Amino acid sequence: AETDTVNENVFRATFTDPFQGIKMADYAYQKLGYTKAAVIFKKGADYNEGLAENFVNEFESLGGTIVDQESYSDGDVDFKTQLTSIMGKGPETVFCPNYYEEVGQILSQAESVGLTVPFLGGDGWDGLEGYATNDQLKDTYFCANYAKGSNPEFEDAYKAEYGEEYPNGFLLWATMQQRLSS
Repeated sequence: AETDTVNENVFRATFTDPFQGIKMADYAYQKLGYTKAAVIFKKGADYNEGLAENFVNEFESLGGTIVDQESYSDGDVDFKTQLTSIMGKGPETVFCPNYYEEVGQILSQAESVGLTVPFLGGDGWDGLEGYATNDQLKDTYFCANYAKGSNPEFEDAYKAEYGEEYPNGFLLWATMQQRLSS
């Protein structure tokens, strides 16, 4: 919230948007091993453009290649042209820093044009349930806040599956949740 009051301390309870783009690029390149990525984002929106820019900069600084960057305008509902262009460039993954309503449409249309690579996103994906099918969410990853200890069953299953403690700070849950529940 904005205020004119000067306080001694200021606290931020969540990570910044640039942090998300950077961390998702790190995860894509270092943990998942992707070297070629594409990006699809809403132009003119600070959140979407900021995550996209930070993802691209970090991914390239790690040695990755951005094979395509596609944008769309507010209110667009048909993403097939952008997704077909992306598919033609041969990415190993697509970074989609958009909000869940649009992400659901994008994942559905990606499936319809035959774009089957994993998608990555930011915390705008939180709330995606009901906007995409489990099959469309397979091998997708996004970051969001997570309070360690808030879901011990998930954390135990994560440790059993991956042999390490769940990393606190950001949550990549869509695929893990699907894999651990099936």
